[in-house]
Amino acid sequence: MNFLELERMRKRANFILYIGVIISVLFALLMYILSKEFFHFLLFLLLGIFLTHLISLKPQRKFILAFKESLVFHAMRPLFQNFVYEPNKKLDKSIIKKTGVSTGMHYHSNDFVSGIYKNISVMLADVQIEERYTRQDIVQVVSLFYGRWMVYEFCDSFKADFVICQKGFNQKNIFSSSGYKKILVGDLNFQNNFTVFVRGDQDIFTILTSSLMQKIRNITAQVSGKFFFCFMDNQLHIGLQNHKNSFEHSIFQKIIEEEVMQKITKDVEEIQVSFRKCF
Repeated sequence: MNFLELERMRKRANFILYIGVIISVLFALLMYILSKEFFHFLLFLLLGIFLTHLISLKPQRKFILAFKESLVFHAMRPLFQNFVYEPNKKLDKSIIKKTGVSTGMHYHSNDFVSGIYKNISVMLADVQIEERYTRQDIVQVVSLFYGRWMVYEFCDSFKADFVICQKGFNQKNIFSSSGYKKILVGDLNFQNNFTVFVRGDQDIFTILTSSLMQKIRNITAQVSGKFFFCFMDNQLHIGLQNHKNSFEHSIFQKIIEEEVMQKITKDVEEIQVSFRKCF
C-alpha cells in the first residue's frame, strides 16, 4: 500500500470521527432546546461522543494496521533473519515478570517483533505497565513503565543472574530487588550512573567486563530514555523507559512521506544501536 492510499484511509477515519462529533453536538443542542434542561444537553452529548468513538474505532484500527504493515514491516525486515512482525500481538508479561520487574495492575503490549540477529534470537515489543493505588478512597493510576522491552537469547550458555539499573529507571519502584544484593563494580563513573544487583554469591565479572560497561555507557548516551539490563537464563533483557509508543501515526496528522520515513528510521536506528553496541 502506497502513501496516497494510506492518506485516504487516514482522512476517512478522521472524517467519520469529525462528523460523529458534529452530529452529537447538534443533537444535544436540539434536546436542550426542546427540554430546556442542561442535563439533557450533557447526557446526549456524552452519549453521542461515546457512540462516535465506538463507530470510529474500526476505521482507525484499520488505518493503523495498514500503516504498520506497509511501512514499518519493510523498514525493519532487513535487520533480521526469520523476521516476524505482529502489530497486535503482545509480549507475554511472564517474560518480564521473571526479571523482578512488576507487571502491575494493567499490562499493555503490542508491536511484537521476533527474529535472528547475528545468530542471536531476538524478541521485542512496546510495553506499558500501570499500577493502581487507593489512598483515602481516591484511586490513582500510575504509569510504571512505558517504552520498549527487548529480549536476546544466546546459543552459548552462561551462568549469570544480575541486573544493571540506570539511575532514574526505578523511580517508581517497578523493579523489586528482593532476593538480590547491591554490589560495587570498582568503576566509579559507572557506579554514579548505574546500580548493579546480583542474586546469590556468583562472580559476574567474567560477563560484566570493563568492555561491557563501556558498551552500556555508549547505548545510554546515544538513545534517549532510562535503561534496565537483566542477565539471566542465557538471556539479556533490556527495558527502555522512553515514554514512547513506537511506530504509531495519529489519524489527525497528515502523512508526509519524508517526515514519516524519518520517524520510522529513527525508531529502527534506536533498535540497531542496542544491537550493535551490545554485540
